[in-house]
Amino acid sequence: MNYTERLKEAERLERENVALLSTPLMSEGNISPMQVGLFSHRQKERWQKAVSAKMNLETRIKELRYTDKEVTHWEVIEAQVIREARISQLERQIEDIESLGAMSHKPNGELKLAYKRTLDIAQAELKDLLSQNVRSR
Repeated sequence: MNYTERLKEAERLERENVALLSTPLMSEGNISPMQVGLFSHRQKERWQKAVSAKMNLETRIKELRYTDKEVTHWEVIEAQVIREARISQLERQIEDIESLGAMSHKPNGELKLAYKRTLDIAQAELKDLLSQNVRSR
């Protein structure tokens, strides 16, 4: 979806959801906690669902209005966050295996075969992820 298509989609969503987008929010000062407190249980549930839907819709519209450059920027950032989380996960996994002691090691101090395989796979993936970081700089 290119920028003009995303803008058209955002405008369509705004046109089709005028009633939902007019839901009053406390954060915008359009409704007070006292007013919400006066709602019946059913009214309050309906208002809360409308607030949730409005916030989700506003987020979607905001995302659709991003330029192509901003979309690319956010995709790169998201990929970096996912990569860094995986690196952290692998480092913890390696540390956990190495710290298991007698459970993961033979009496001579070598890792048992199943743990060695898991450790080798984790280390290879970690090395690959870290080398990607060097290439992308």
